[in-house]
This record gives sequence, structure tokens and C-alpha cells, in this order.
Amino acid sequence: MKVLVTGASGFVGSAVINELAARPGFQVVATSRRPVQSFSPNVHWMVVGELGPGTSWREALRGVQVVVHCAGASAAHGSSFGDESGLLSSINAEGTENLAWQAATAGVARFLYISTLKVHGETGGPFTENCP
Repeated sequence: MKVLVTGASGFVGSAVINELAARPGFQVVATSRRPVQSFSPNVHWMVVGELGPGTSWREALRGVQVVVHCAGASAAHGSSFGDESGLLSSINAEGTENLAWQAATAGVARFLYISTLKVHGETGGPFTENCP
């Protein structure tokens, strides 16, 4: 199975890639903004640039059955985005929508969107499976 992972150089994306690359039968296409060295022969790295409404995914999606979308931008923790909500929307909302449409057009069967934004809720944790 051929799987495209976005945000491949990030914390979540890299964990997804390591897990998939270790399993037999998976071909992983890892995408990122900048070149990254692959340490696994089962991972093909591709640079797609910034996630946004104009990003072309055509080459990266060729032959892909599943997309695991882990890329995104956060204004949390003093990032350089600050109060630029328009930029965050362009990256996270419009960029994700663009990828989803291109994936559907390319015949991708499954699209998984993973986000850690607000993973600890509004007030912090710890949280359990019993929390509302």
C-alpha cells in the first residue's frame, strides 16, 4: 500500500513514518517543506514547499491509496505567526482543503487528518478517556 504522509519532519508525522516504514507492504511518500534525509529505504521524501491553497500535490499523490495529513501551522507557544489568523487559515484550512480535493481527484481511497492542536484542551491536563 502506498501512503503519503504530510508534515513528515514534524513530531507526529515522523512517528507515523517510522511506524509505516517498519511494516511490510507499505511504501511511504514523506512530504515536507524542506529537504530531509531519509534513513529508511521504504521512505521516499519529496519537498512540496509550504502547505497552502496553491500547493501542487500531483507528483506526490501519484499512485497513493492513503493520505495521512499531519502538516499544519500553530500560533501556540510563541510561534512566528502571532495574530496572523489569515496566514494560519490559509495554511491549515485552505491548504488542507486543497490537499483533500487533489487527493480525491487523484483517486485516493482514504484521507486521515491528524492534528495535535488543543490536544491538552483549554485548561491543560492530565486527561483520561473518562474526560468529557
